[in-house]
Amino acid sequence: LCLEGMELNNVSMSCEPCSIGYYKQAQANDSSFNVRERFWCLECPANKTTQDVGSTDLAKCIGTCTHIAVI
Repeated sequence: LCLEGMELNNVSMSCEPCSIGYYKQAQANDSSFNVRERFWCLECPANKTTQDVGSTDLAKCIGTCTHIAVI
């Protein structure tokens, strides 16, 4: 069963860390969460991302930096 920050790969049937921009705060066996939250990483809200793979909480989703060129 995948822990927080890890999701189930349906092909290899193994746990892999959530990608940058995704998080998972529930363990697979925690029935207080729905199936989607327990097995797969959730995408951060719009204009937010994570700094690292394997993020475990929505609070890890931070605002993205925008670069404005000055001419």
